[in-house]
Amino acid sequence: MKLSIKKLMLLTLILLPFEAIPHIMPSIYRPISVYPLSIMGVVYLIKNIKNNKINRIDLDFIVFGIYAIVSGIMLSYLKFNSLSAFMDFLLTFILGLFSFFGANYGFEKFRQAENSNEEYIYTVLSFLSKVYTFVLIIGVIELLCELGILPHAIIRGIYTFSGGRQYNRVCLLSAEASWASIHIILMFVIFYFKLTIDKKNIYIINIAFAGIIFIYNMSGQGILIACTMVFVYLIIAFFVLHNKKIIKFGLIFTIVIILGYFLIQTVLPYMSSSYYVNRLRDFTNINNMIHNDGSSFVRLVYPKIAVLIFFNNILFGIGAGNFCNMLGVYINKYYSWALIKYQEVYQHVLFNIEQTGCLYTRLLSETGIVGTILFMKPVINILKKVKYVCDSYYINIILLVLTLTISSVIQMDSFVYEIFWVMLAFVNNLTKERQA
Repeated sequence: MKLSIKKLMLLTLILLPFEAIPHIMPSIYRPISVYPLSIMGVVYLIKNIKNNKINRIDLDFIVFGIYAIVSGIMLSYLKFNSLSAFMDFLLTFILGLFSFFGANYGFEKFRQAENSNEEYIYTVLSFLSKVYTFVLIIGVIELLCELGILPHAIIRGIYTFSGGRQYNRVCLLSAEASWASIHIILMFVIFYFKLTIDKKNIYIINIAFAGIIFIYNMSGQGILIACTMVFVYLIIAFFVLHNKKIIKFGLIFTIVIILGYFLIQTVLPYMSSSYYVNRLRDFTNINNMIHNDGSSFVRLVYPKIAVLIFFNNILFGIGAGNFCNMLGVYINKYYSWALIKYQEVYQHVLFNIEQTGCLYTRLLSETGIVGTILFMKPVINILKKVKYVCDSYYINIILLVLTLTISSVIQMDSFVYEIFWVMLAFVNNLTKERQA
């Protein structure tokens, strides 16, 4: 039976929101889409190596992979006399690279079937709009359960299947509300695209419900990534597209953020204590966040520690997977109180659990400036492909997809984070020679 790559890619897109279904994988983050992606990745590499058709971007990622593995083995022996942490890193790292190769192969088939980049973008995002409409319906059901409108047993049944862990927040089909927030942001981009192109009011409803769920979740990770996404979008759109309208939008956005901050500071002292009020108070003071919430401590302090490690190991880092071997040293030196206050921090240090909180700072601390440059080179070359899109509206949509892709891993350190690889491969298949 001939393997249908396009069907496997469709399956991948359907499975993309499922990030925690209980199955065999050594982590809490368990994207089931990794399986069809890995199959396609193996086929893709074998086919291209056999035909001697490895393209430049694939070759750059392979070079980065070889560097990370070889330097990781050497530095693990030299600095820690152990390969234990490196071996934990190796599986997710290889799966991550193969996920990109697999998604690249799948989207290649989509692009070959279309006459222009615009048609390719429309086809992929239209299919994803159907997938995320289903995910949104699940989210609305979960929200109604949380509000007491529907029986809470329903959300327990959903989470038993999907692997959700936070029964007091909407997780969609992820383990945590913070992971779900990235999918909600992706929903905004997809539904906004469909609303503008298809002019159907159903997408206004979709956007409204997605907004309600996003606000209800009050995810610090989601808010940080959304703000970062807009900031990066403004920079790229202004300097790459030289669009003067972006200046106006940027000024309005900045003013709204500043006014919003001072409004929150003014109103909060008069509001009764609750989960949401406390979250807002934390958001206005980073020191409060790391001293009152263990999750915020991990998300903010661990990347800082990774940067400190980088400054002491600038060229090659400490070796892939070895952040966990140094975490305890820095926690004991600068944040010893957290070992007593936060059980998760204590467990990370005690059991050498790899958790850097940010892919970029993980690259810096573990692979050094050499590895970071090798990784960012193909990523930047993919970003440049936005110039292959002719229609100005489609350019903006691709920029939104790209900025979400770039921003999604500032609070995710896994090399097998599938939204990152899938969206990167989606943009990578924009072509110059076949534009309409």
